[in-house]
Amino acid sequence: MNNLETIQKSDLPSGWRVVEFSNEDILTIEDGDRGSNYPKKNEFNDSGFCLFLNTGNVRKDGFQFIKNSFISEEKNKLLRKGKLIKNDIVLTTRGTVGNIGFYNSSVIFKNLRINSGMVILRSNAIILYPLYLYQFVKSALFYLQIEVLTSGSAQPQLPIRDLKRVKINLPPLSEQKAIAHILGKLDDKIALNRQINQTLETMAQTLFKSWFVNFDPVIDNALKAGNPIPDSLKTQAEKRKTIRSTLPKTTQNLFPNRFVFNDKLKKWIPEGWEEGKLGDSIIPKKGKNITKSQAIKGIYPVIAGGLVPSCYHNQCNTKSPVITISASGANAGFVNLHHNPVWSSDSSFIDYSITHYVFFYYVFLRTNQRLITDKQEGSAQPHIYPSHLMDLDVLDYPEDLIQSFESICSDYFNKIKINQTQICTLGKMRDILLPKLISGKIQV
Repeated sequence: MNNLETIQKSDLPSGWRVVEFSNEDILTIEDGDRGSNYPKKNEFNDSGFCLFLNTGNVRKDGFQFIKNSFISEEKNKLLRKGKLIKNDIVLTTRGTVGNIGFYNSSVIFKNLRINSGMVILRSNAIILYPLYLYQFVKSALFYLQIEVLTSGSAQPQLPIRDLKRVKINLPPLSEQKAIAHILGKLDDKIALNRQINQTLETMAQTLFKSWFVNFDPVIDNALKAGNPIPDSLKTQAEKRKTIRSTLPKTTQNLFPNRFVFNDKLKKWIPEGWEEGKLGDSIIPKKGKNITKSQAIKGIYPVIAGGLVPSCYHNQCNTKSPVITISASGANAGFVNLHHNPVWSSDSSFIDYSITHYVFFYYVFLRTNQRLITDKQEGSAQPHIYPSHLMDLDVLDYPEDLIQSFESICSDYFNKIKINQTQICTLGKMRDILLPKLISGKIQV
């Protein structure tokens, strides 16, 4: 039986019906603007008026806003199609087909547009409940159908004319809402855990910036000792006068109480700290490349140039926790932290075989993401290798401070690991329930 025929009316509960995506009474499908005004590479910025979605923003399990591209308000006004409104669903239809995102109130961006490899699914809410549609496009009933409709091997694509052939089970609106409510509760818990994890990581980055960028504890000690504050730090020093340090005395005393001018760096730094290179402290390793066809199916993510695992292997070549830095492609230099072992393929890695201060170096690399990007070589195919990472400029931070930072942040990242485990468990529960509810095998 063809996957397009897997939905049978006779299998459905009373009151349910089957409709096609081509039925514009329940659903419209909108393409992005592919005209002459489509943004060029030099028109994208790290910030701006409108978030222009890229493939890294729309993942298998929803939106991910790590690497963002924005266009100006003026450019946005020139585009005719592809702007999202609340309750729209984004579906990727070229390259990676079938990734989705739901534009609801949890998305902080006010203005969003899709790129040319996506479409917008916009339901008529009085017939097809948007959250029910969102759950349907995450189900096997949907993926089995688009698998048949996707064409092209080198560049898979799902044209709108073919997408309109997809069939959806349509219960009465009250049942749609009940199904969406049950599955939504699991989604909400998953989203909450992710939000908590983001907050915990932000706390680690804020602490790093306070200690090693703004030198707040050094300023506090200098003010207390009556030592001069460099002009470049006086604004920060004024702020510190009204902030009481919460560091334990033993930690506060690890910081010096004086600044000195470093002739090589041409700036003021804490006394006793020197300039250096990352390679003076640690030497990242290069992963061993393995392709999807070479990998033997297993539990270990294969980390290459993308933001998500390219496949899974039956062996790992790292210890956990482990930092990976993508080696090539559009995401060259992207830094990620994994709480379990991985197979590092087209990436550099730093793990416990290299240093016991994995969390410190992860936060350092994330904070200095721009420095890594600046080390890229190659225009057609940018790449970052261990030698580039070793050449990063750093201050020679005292090891007892690194150790103290690691101790504090270990608590943050251990909580992140627990939340990630719960996310995985909840996701499996949702994946079991979803197809049974959508097909009517479990009624609510």
